Amino acid sequence: MNSIDRAQIAKEANDKLKQAEEKLDAELQDADTSAVFGSYAMFRLARSHAGEDSGTRPTPAAIELAAWLLFPHFGKQGSNEAAKIQSAIDALEEYQTAYTFAEMFAELEEDLDELKQQLRLYAGIVRGSAYPIQLVNRIKGAFGPLEQEYITSLGLGPLRALDIALAVLGQTEDNIHAMRLEFLRLSEEAEALTKSMTSQSEASLEELDRVTQQLQDNISGMSGKWIPTWDQTKAKLQNPSDEEWKQFRDLFGLSPETIRSVDNIVDLQDRPVYFTASDRAFSLQGTTLFDAIFNYFDDFARSDASLRDQYAMLVSTWMEQAIAIQMGRLFPAGRIIRSACFPDPDNEGGETEADVVVHWGPFLLVLEAKAKRVPKDAIRGGSKSLKPTIRKNIQDAFVQATRVIRILERDGCVNFREKTSDRTFSVSAKNLRRVMPISVTLQHLSDIATQLAVTQRLGLFKGNAYPWSVSLDDLDVITRFSGSPD
Repeated sequence: MNSIDRAQIAKEANDKLKQAEEKLDAELQDADTSAVFGSYAMFRLARSHAGEDSGTRPTPAAIELAAWLLFPHFGKQGSNEAAKIQSAIDALEEYQTAYTFAEMFAELEEDLDELKQQLRLYAGIVRGSAYPIQLVNRIKGAFGPLEQEYITSLGLGPLRALDIALAVLGQTEDNIHAMRLEFLRLSEEAEALTKSMTSQSEASLEELDRVTQQLQDNISGMSGKWIPTWDQTKAKLQNPSDEEWKQFRDLFGLSPETIRSVDNIVDLQDRPVYFTASDRAFSLQGTTLFDAIFNYFDDFARSDASLRDQYAMLVSTWMEQAIAIQMGRLFPAGRIIRSACFPDPDNEGGETEADVVVHWGPFLLVLEAKAKRVPKDAIRGGSKSLKPTIRKNIQDAFVQATRVIRILERDGCVNFREKTSDRTFSVSAKNLRRVMPISVTLQHLSDIATQLAVTQRLGLFKGNAYPWSVSLDDLDVITRFSGSPD
């Protein structure tokens, strides 16, 4: 597609978005926006659970965009009649479609446009960097030993935040399930009463009116009554406190007040708990919420002088252990060495270290755990910090692997010694077919690592040399389901 075609498509997409925005604004003038949001969230969740999530935006991103549009209007008087709510939802869906196309065909302005455009689109659509249990394990492994230090500094630790998150998610699910069961029960009762009525007796009509009214109340409750209250949520917690709830709300909650401090819609994913009132909130996807918790406490630890060094050591050790366990699913334990010391080709008589080394037949795998900071703007379409992010998380692993190759070329073999046990093994260059550098990142890099043709233009890698980069969670999946070491 040439630049003229792209510019024309981008203009048309933005024109349609403007029209959709005007239509939505008109619908919201006299609508109860909180009822619209609650109804829309329930509508998308119901469609998603039924396997009918066929909109242009996946449910998590769609509800996030709805919050961005509707929360600033909360508190305004408006109609919550079913027809008015449905009309607003239709306009909201139309806006969602137009917005997605405007994202896809945005104007490109500067160098690295292709990669930046891809990252912007990825950040706008994709939610969740791993499976929920993997994120839970990452939070526990990376932060658990420092829980008390976080509580001292912030009043809320990551493990307690995780407990509250699980309670919110669980209560949201319980409320939706209870409402659904009640709807089915009342529908069946109304149908049975209708079929059994042989006369229009006053008693029969009153009974049918009663059930019909309850059914209408159930349906109207879909506009927000299903959203958990704090009293409901705290029943799932041990020793809950109102102060913890407030702290959790301040850190991860989106409300009509906090949305004013958010400059970019993409940054709403840092606040994936929707507070429709101070004591009423829901979250719809565990992975998004767990990512927000991890990112917040990771950022805090890296910027806090009292935690920075402890955290860096903790994460590094935890990642090495996790990688060794993952490799142990495929390779014999005797062929895996953690904290593998070997001669430093740049320092005569000195040693350097690889995090995990695996020797399997004619292959030598050199795995480097990279827990370097990943600035949010780097993987949300901001190019300024993108190059150093790739360098720290991918290129550095390649540099470490080249040291192994240089020793093999110089000496014809390399001797590895496990730092913690002094266990050793020797690898001969003549018996090797390939040395495979692998960069294992703490976080998923939004598919940056698979964009070889684009990232090579950054000038970070020489020739065709490029390490395989994979996140710790993706490597976990690969090693669980690979049929063999080969």
